[in-house]
Amino acid sequence: RNAVYKSVEDALAFPSFGAGNVLDDRVSTALPILPYVEAVADPAGGPGGGAVSAATAALGAGLASFVASVAQKGEAGAASVFSEAALRLVLLEHRDREAYRSFRSARALPKGEERKSAVEKALRNACLVPLEIMETVLDTLTQVKGIQTAGSIGVDVKVATRLLAAAAECAYDTLAENLKSPSADSFRSEFESRSLRTIEKIREIARAALA
Repeated sequence: RNAVYKSVEDALAFPSFGAGNVLDDRVSTALPILPYVEAVADPAGGPGGGAVSAATAALGAGLASFVASVAQKGEAGAASVFSEAALRLVLLEHRDREAYRSFRSARALPKGEERKSAVEKALRNACLVPLEIMETVLDTLTQVKGIQTAGSIGVDVKVATRLLAAAAECAYDTLAENLKSPSADSFRSEFESRSLRTIEKIREIARAALA
């Protein structure tokens, strides 16, 4: 893109032509989340439900980190726990997109035992990601309920809790849909029981925190 800007500068004799002269780039700078929203909306394919669930949870963890930092007057401590959780969730967002690509590649193989094995392996990985999102959310919510706040910042704790809980519900729905495939027969029971235990604990914590 910088090379394009340089060619425009040379062709138009427009000194210092760059991102600041391009509306799309100026909007992206002012609204950094916009490119991600556009990628999600792209009909050609972008981040799907699992990835968006992870991104939403990461925002909740990030907000919790902010609240914990303010509550501790900027001292290191609980805030770092939430920052680490946010990073894990960002990595899970990336893993979900990679898992989907791997699953599509496996399904494109010629029919046969090799394809069957590849699809099952890729699907298991695709199911593991939303499960790990849920489990990370559970760990994070367990820490969120321990934040001691006073005044208006308390609403940010509620927002963080709602974001995390909603993300977990979305990950749960994504996993449940993935597990409907016959290729999930060998691990469906394990993943269903594990995810159900996790989502029930998340719902219990969220209800208590938002009561």
